[in-house]
Amino acid sequence: MDNPTKKDDGMKGLATRIFWVIAFVVMMLACCEGLVRHYPNSYSLKAAWLATHAHEATTLVMGSSRSYYGINPHLLGQQAFSVANVSQNPEYDLFLLQQYYNNNKHQLRNVILDIGFTGLFNGPPEDDEWARAIYYRVYMDYDKHSRWSRYGFECCNMRQVNKKFLPALRYLLTGHAEVNCDSLGFGIPTTRPDEVNLSSLQASADRVFSQYSGIHWEYVLRNRADLERVAAFCQQHGIQLFVVSTPVWQGYQRRIGGTELAVLDSTCRILSQKYGAVCRDYASDPRFSDIENFSDCSHLSRLGADRLTRILMEEFSQLKNDAPMLCRRQPQN
Repeated sequence: MDNPTKKDDGMKGLATRIFWVIAFVVMMLACCEGLVRHYPNSYSLKAAWLATHAHEATTLVMGSSRSYYGINPHLLGQQAFSVANVSQNPEYDLFLLQQYYNNNKHQLRNVILDIGFTGLFNGPPEDDEWARAIYYRVYMDYDKHSRWSRYGFECCNMRQVNKKFLPALRYLLTGHAEVNCDSLGFGIPTTRPDEVNLSSLQASADRVFSQYSGIHWEYVLRNRADLERVAAFCQQHGIQLFVVSTPVWQGYQRRIGGTELAVLDSTCRILSQKYGAVCRDYASDPRFSDIENFSDCSHLSRLGADRLTRILMEEFSQLKNDAPMLCRRQPQN
């Protein structure tokens, strides 16, 4: 006959072992979470800048990777900064604009925002790039999602943590980090100029359009509504909104459908007529016909970004007037 005391002791021992295994796993995850959070990234750096220097800015660059890599805040003057980021949609632009404006004594006069094919027709990151929403929750304190949801911890995306772990460990030991943006939030391309050719541009265009499944009107309406909220906020607070379609490779532009182009055009008309936004379409600008202007089919190289930014300075008189004289004397390409 079994001894009940021994059976109870065995169950208690098993429960104790399970407890310590769980405690060990939780401790390891907590250490891993702390390690990767300590490693700087474009989101944490921009959040830190917003917290300490936002009141100094007269011009903010906003939008997706097209402005992140395509508009150089260094050429807009010492009081410019880019809060653009990869796959950043109008919803997140609105959050950052409101956070910046409401939390700081400020002198903001200009906002430059890109509008393009992917930005207007893509769904929210939660649909297909859910892990990107983690960065806005963890580093930028966007409370759309709970701190205790899967958007509140880097370790919920172990694939990304695996990529960050060794660099984060090196940073802890050496203090050296490779961040994909500079001190003014301008994106640093990962593609070298010698890697860009017609074949690579075609391949990147094929990737974009292989993932595009046509117009989802609920996405378009949501993104357009958020763009209007950004424009209304700027209008209400006396901020001039500049809406630009950044240059893209001509082979990419030719593959965009007529309906999509018409929606982009009508959206810009609404922003201009209803909210006073200044809109410019540089997507097919012949000044960017050379391959050297691009790092892939829809993103500018550093050379292309400098060229576009100088064009903006020349064509938007308010940007030129608000920039320091040193910036205005930059040589033209």
